[in-house]
Amino acid sequence: MEPESLEVRLVVPSRIESLAVINAVAEEVTRQMNFDEEARNAITISVIEAGTNAIHHGNREDASKRTDVLFRQEGDALVIKIRDEGDGFDPSRLSD
Repeated sequence: MEPESLEVRLVVPSRIESLAVINAVAEEVTRQMNFDEEARNAITISVIEAGTNAIHHGNREDASKRTDVLFRQEGDALVIKIRDEGDGFDPSRLSD
């Protein structure tokens, strides 16, 4: 019998208020995967930071644009992907 896996997908409008939903789901997913409190806190802080970047910088808080968040359990690991609909940027053009 294969171990139970978990996958949660969210699609939220690009509004700062959507971060509360992303945070709540991150907290619940990490709780269900039995991460300890320190790991749960580190993961949720990282998810909120990445979600803020996608909403604020990527989509420029345009509520008509989506922010997609995927939480997927892979064995004992948690993979989190956050995607926005922004124009992106060329990292080679950034200064150190």
